Amino acid sequence: DKRVIPRVVNSLATRLGDAGDWNSVAGDRVRVGPRAVVKLPYVVQGNDVLRWEFCVRAHDVRFSVSERRMASGGAVEVGLLPSATFAAGSKFGGAWTAKDHTTLLLVFDNAYSLVTAKDVAVAVSVRSATYRPAEESLSAMAEYRKEWNELHTDSEV
Repeated sequence: DKRVIPRVVNSLATRLGDAGDWNSVAGDRVRVGPRAVVKLPYVVQGNDVLRWEFCVRAHDVRFSVSERRMASGGAVEVGLLPSATFAAGSKFGGAWTAKDHTTLLLVFDNAYSLVTAKDVAVAVSVRSATYRPAEESLSAMAEYRKEWNELHTDSEV
């Protein structure tokens, strides 16, 4: 199946490309047992970006993203991305930007499978809202040096 899911941040996970080998995802290995659901919690601050990439080793697994919120009577889970089924043989990924300090859950659902466990390779990162890539830092430093040189160089030659 060469169906491509379009990349939309804060929407369904994105197909990143054909993997062929589930070892192409550097990260943790998660076993989702038959009739089981595995929830991976990540605590994020406001405007932090949670990024994920995963590959199913064989068969398929359902994936969704939820948020754990406090309500009267205890914590409740609110769905952010609806559950979708992802087949083995391709690498999928996506991102979610948190609006507030919260706990986001990456949910791997195998409850529909009566006897088959699923192995999933998962790589997850949380990027702080205050993160600046090295290129921006270097260009800002270069701009600062240029201004400093202009101010401190004798222009009367």
